[in-house]
Amino acid sequence: MNGNFLKEKLQLIDVQFVELSKILKITPQSLNSRFKTKDVTISFLIELCEAVKKSPYYFIKGSEYERYFTLDESVLKEDVPVEGATAISDKIRLLEEQNDLLKENLNLYKDRCEIYKDEIAELRGNTPDRSQTA
Repeated sequence: MNGNFLKEKLQLIDVQFVELSKILKITPQSLNSRFKTKDVTISFLIELCEAVKKSPYYFIKGSEYERYFTLDESVLKEDVPVEGATAISDKIRLLEEQNDLLKENLNLYKDRCEIYKDEIAELRGNTPDRSQTA
């Protein structure tokens, strides 16, 4: 796979090359020279995948190497797992639980408001309307 092909794939996902060079801890010039190579090393491909959070299959699809792999479409859509992903999913689960509790509380408060409105209406109905007698 040549570097130009990788560069085009990165452009499709709006990767900023200066930022990418910072993530890879190389100079923009060094990154540019890697894209000029005829054959990209697998280690560089893996570094790119980790940097942009994409699966290697993202870069293989559409390349001359695609025919060597049986690519499942579900694999192509998945990004490289992010470090700490389980912690993030645990936090999401907790937030969803808290959201459900808040929704339940909201419904409870709405019910209480309706009860109070009914009680206020009853009280108003039992007291004379002073605006009409004055």
